[in-house]
Amino acid sequence: MVYLALAVVCSLAIGVIFKLARRVGIDRLGLLTVNYFVAMLLALGIGPDVALDGRASDISLLITVGLVNGVLFVVGFGLYAAAIDRVGLALSAATMRIAVLIPFVASWVIWNELPTTLQLPGMVVAVGAFGLMALPPADPNRRTVAKHPAAMLALLFFVAGITDTTLKVYDEHLADFASRSTYLFVAFAGAFVSGVCYLIGSRRRLLSALSIRTLAGGLALGLLNYGSVEFFLQALAELPGTLVFPVNHVAVLVGGTLLGVLIWKEMLSRSNWLGLALACLALVLLTW
Repeated sequence: MVYLALAVVCSLAIGVIFKLARRVGIDRLGLLTVNYFVAMLLALGIGPDVALDGRASDISLLITVGLVNGVLFVVGFGLYAAAIDRVGLALSAATMRIAVLIPFVASWVIWNELPTTLQLPGMVVAVGAFGLMALPPADPNRRTVAKHPAAMLALLFFVAGITDTTLKVYDEHLADFASRSTYLFVAFAGAFVSGVCYLIGSRRRLLSALSIRTLAGGLALGLLNYGSVEFFLQALAELPGTLVFPVNHVAVLVGGTLLGVLIWKEMLSRSNWLGLALACLALVLLTW
């Protein structure tokens, strides 16, 4: 259970860093770029099993999928940070978690992995939960995190879900000849290069990315980012997936809500609270 607890803590800490970064004026793109550079080095240095054993076509597919995954990493984390600014940590973290619905549907439609009896109602509950979380408060004069932009949450939902689906592509078509650390290195390298390309277009942002605060924040974020993946996989190695998946998703969702409400005083409507409760139920049903 120690690895599972560490995975949850790392995931929650990522949201906290995004929340604090805006308050201290750290450039978000620079933060993400440094983060992925650190994660790329960790993937290269920690994994002793970095090896490729496949045909040229397989290697091309690995590079293509990995780079696409890397771009999605940047876009997804950027949207996550923006959503935290706009609607708060609670709803943003919940949206990221409930996006597990997309790889579930993809596994069903593309890879013929039939859902269980509990997963079918879980999909329906997940859709309802997202709809409630995206609803604006009934009273526009009530103090809230912001006017809840459903479009931003929907975009975050789809990008997060598609990102998880690309990981499924690796598992189904690439894992036999490319190690996990190899794939993560390619994905993190793609994310880093994407960030650098954006930074080059703005001298001010490029200089900001080289500031001590941005470098320190990016280092911390990179360690947490890689740690969340590594600890989660370690937890799966020692505990059954029927325990790891629901506990991880629900713990991050509940933890993000508590942090947002108790520390940053985020105000949620009754519909949002109901959506969060349904999201917890949906995650248990989907991953049981």
